[in-house]
Amino acid sequence: MGAALRVEVDAILVDPLFTRAPIQSKLLLFLCEQAIEGDKNLTQYAIAVDGLGKPENYDLQNDSYPRVQVSRLRSNLANYYSRNEPVAEHCAYIRQGDYRLRLGSRKMAYPDSLQSKGAKPESIEPSQAESGTPSQPVPAQLAAVETRKKPFFANRHFLAFGAGAISLAALGVLVGAQTQRAKALAPPSIELKLTGTGEFSDASGSNDLLTRVARVSRNQLNQSFVSNLAAPQSDSSGDEDYIVTVDLGQGVSRPDAQVTLRASDDTLLYSETVAYRDDDSVFLTDISASLVFLIAPNGVIAKNELAQVSEEPQSPYQCFISIENSRTRGIETANLLDFCIDKFPKDRFASFWYARKAYMMYQSEILGGKEVTRSADAWKYVTRALAIDEHNAFANFVATKVTVAEGACDSARGYIAKAKERGTSYPTLLSAAETEASGCPTDDAEQTTEHKQLNALIARNPAPDGLLHTNMMLAALAIERRDLAVEVADRLIISEPDSTLERTSTLLRRSIQEPGFYRKNEEEIRDLVALFVWNKGAKDKIHRQLRQT
Repeated sequence: MGAALRVEVDAILVDPLFTRAPIQSKLLLFLCEQAIEGDKNLTQYAIAVDGLGKPENYDLQNDSYPRVQVSRLRSNLANYYSRNEPVAEHCAYIRQGDYRLRLGSRKMAYPDSLQSKGAKPESIEPSQAESGTPSQPVPAQLAAVETRKKPFFANRHFLAFGAGAISLAALGVLVGAQTQRAKALAPPSIELKLTGTGEFSDASGSNDLLTRVARVSRNQLNQSFVSNLAAPQSDSSGDEDYIVTVDLGQGVSRPDAQVTLRASDDTLLYSETVAYRDDDSVFLTDISASLVFLIAPNGVIAKNELAQVSEEPQSPYQCFISIENSRTRGIETANLLDFCIDKFPKDRFASFWYARKAYMMYQSEILGGKEVTRSADAWKYVTRALAIDEHNAFANFVATKVTVAEGACDSARGYIAKAKERGTSYPTLLSAAETEASGCPTDDAEQTTEHKQLNALIARNPAPDGLLHTNMMLAALAIERRDLAVEVADRLIISEPDSTLERTSTLLRRSIQEPGFYRKNEEEIRDLVALFVWNKGAKDKIHRQLRQT
């Protein structure tokens, strides 16, 4: 079992659900090693101290931390296998009431998500590892990794980097995961391929859904800040750095879309099935949201490009993706901003940096008890950002936040329209803009559209980072959709929050989930929410929702 379990765990660790959850990854690795060694002396205390780093004087009786983490790992594994096939024949799982990591058929491990009809029900017990006899020869396991690529990547968000990527590469799974294009100095090029017959009757009674999918896909990819979409049938076709494919298959009555991203060497970086649910507009929105996962400033492409930057940023593009993927790290982000502004002060990407600098300055003023106004020193950075690019999404977003903080909703409308128009590939910005906009009057049609967009955004981000997690919860509360807030809350659990952002995420989550928690911590939560939401009306809606828990 040892080799088989290690291969399976390595595959799990590169899923976004685990790359963004270091505590869960650490626990999974610990339980994997314990299983291979025979699960000797595996207790809650051992999990807490040896697996999760608690001190030796850890009080097991008064702290449920290891039980909570194991329970969360059990749920995360179920989530993973609801989207993915195992590398070979068996899934990793933890039985209810147990702490041991096992391998077993999908039928035994996750009967509710059974997808492989031919799966065998046997479970591979840890005792097999003690004898050193794997359930099948190691070469067969490794061959399975190469020959079963389609089920391995089926219906998944896959990033070819992160925890476990090195050991997977050693097994030959991720050979060539990164493109070798000139150190990623400039935004990479993307080719869009639309496949499928489109010969079916859709909900509106027409058969032009493929045409609309093509239009929506091209419009969304054109909004990317981290890549450039190649013109259809351009002379350079075939030389693009990435290929995005939207495949509608044979159509008939249910044209589910398979969205995939491949590097130029044909390495599969992402694959997801977008289901058709008898509503054309929802289907198109879902496809668009799936593409956002690829082209977001901290999405699949940006992270794959950033993996090629080994030193300080050498170009405006490298500066941009470096800053966007370190935006929650305080001093590190501030230093990067200053470095990039000094080096590339007039580049189009500098519009983002000046706006982000203004945003951080306003947050500092809020911490100091000051009001957010256009008379503050930070506003000069907003105007500088807009002077470089008056349509820049983040610059208009910060301008929106400042003007609505002053109660000037009419003045903010132009800013917010530009922010949303140019920010469709920016999930964190969109959710935060939704929050601020909720404090201003809007008509029913616009509100319905915005709620649909937030629904799609939440559906396509099952494993958010801390900033997106916080903003999605705030947006759901601000539009008074408590059901969405509950849905988002447990997507990120930070066991030991050590930053303002992590504490905000944690306190909001607990306020949504735990009756009475908000009232006991209302003063601190109000102070934290004020850092992220500047419009009084929006803040009032959020706190009104939280008080109802």
